[in-house]
Amino acid sequence: MATAPDEVIETLLRARDGRWSRQTKAMLAKAGTDRLTLNDAWASTAMSWVCPCCQRDKPSIARLTPSGVLLCQLDYHHDHLNDRAKAIFRADNPVPEEREAREQLIRAIDSCRQLIERFATSLLCNDCNAAEGAAKLALKAEIDPDFSFSPKEIAIFINPKPHQPHEIDVERAREIWRATKPVFEDLVSFAALLSQRVAAGRHRKERRPGSPYGRPLSDPEIVHHLLVAQAGERYRPYQLAGLLDARSRAASGAGSALRPKRRPGGAAPSAEAFAALDAKQQQTFAPWRAAPAAWRCEVCDRSKIEICRTSNAGRWSAQIHDVPEFELETDPVNLSYRLAERGRPIIGGHRSALICHDCRNIVAEAKRRAPGLTDASLTLEDLRATILAVQPHARHDVDFVSVLERGAANADRVAAVQDYWRHRSQASGLFHQATHLHKRCGWAIEDVEWTLAADTLPSAEEDPDRALEQIRWLLDQGAAFARQDRPDLATG
Repeated sequence: MATAPDEVIETLLRARDGRWSRQTKAMLAKAGTDRLTLNDAWASTAMSWVCPCCQRDKPSIARLTPSGVLLCQLDYHHDHLNDRAKAIFRADNPVPEEREAREQLIRAIDSCRQLIERFATSLLCNDCNAAEGAAKLALKAEIDPDFSFSPKEIAIFINPKPHQPHEIDVERAREIWRATKPVFEDLVSFAALLSQRVAAGRHRKERRPGSPYGRPLSDPEIVHHLLVAQAGERYRPYQLAGLLDARSRAASGAGSALRPKRRPGGAAPSAEAFAALDAKQQQTFAPWRAAPAAWRCEVCDRSKIEICRTSNAGRWSAQIHDVPEFELETDPVNLSYRLAERGRPIIGGHRSALICHDCRNIVAEAKRRAPGLTDASLTLEDLRATILAVQPHARHDVDFVSVLERGAANADRVAAVQDYWRHRSQASGLFHQATHLHKRCGWAIEDVEWTLAADTLPSAEEDPDRALEQIRWLLDQGAAFARQDRPDLATG
């Protein structure tokens, strides 16, 4: 996927598009540039895709920016009424501690919220999505901020032209809002009614009883098993999608604005505003709840109140993210069993690190600027070293040249992280399978170990004693990982 010729990728993946396609190359040649910004949404659709809103095809949507970058971008447009409904449900339905009750509540809320939307999330061209935002901005004095125009409604007030942002007819947009306002307000009232019903215990549904064991394999699963058996040790699962995304995207325009923006520090929220935000985040986001009142970001050392800043809509916002910080393996026994990973660092575990949204955004922006970087490409130390200035209530001033250099230099670390997750997944899966066979099916421990060794390790027939030792080590590793994830379930 990473090295095949462009023509091979195009032949195999006709339902996708990317910087490798003949159509993209032709558009670049016509625009007289080799600089390209092509996002995931564009890459995930066929070359023949047509915007359902403005009815333009991809060659008509692509346009050259003032800085000489060919912009090929599609966006997902969703109904913000769903966000209003989410806030209503969260306010009326505190999340319970008990797992089954919590899962039933989440399923009930998700099911009910689908009844509130006026339209399904839709993939539109960047210009249609931007035109919807421009219309709402022009009508902000009278339009509800949680109202969204549907794709069919957007089509009424835009004037599309090839290779250009849309002109909008504000009066037509106003007429649509006024005609739709009663429906919008009725749905908001309906969301409040449904929320009260959920709070009263209605609309809860138990999960289907039983376990996945014994379920017939589907055709895709059978094909996957055959692929694994054929590829052997060369197979690296769950990397194809990431490799394809990296191969398809381009981000020449990221950070290439003619005048880089400078963002001064902002004012602090009032005590009342922070208390309201804190209460909302405590109820909605687990990482925020996990951070104590005296928490400080592990990267920039700002407090909860210092990471608060106003959004473009003038609302206070702040988030805390839970990211893994990986630790090198030092145990000689564990290292002896993972010799296949020699030649790069071997990771033995990870801990949860709580960092602020601005520090986490450095990773997101790096991935946008350099397709191919992953969440594992930057350490917390990398983030600390590349932040040039930190201010309360403002985004960081970041040296992105250094960020990208560090990310590119961490290729061995990324591979080590992939090795770790693969090892953890295998050990955890074996542990849970062994627990099921022993405790629920009544198998003897010896039978479980021999069966798993024969099914898992190619060396089982040649050296059964060594295979048995290795499977016991894997089960011990799985039990240790299970204790980290769910201490109350990892027994036996």
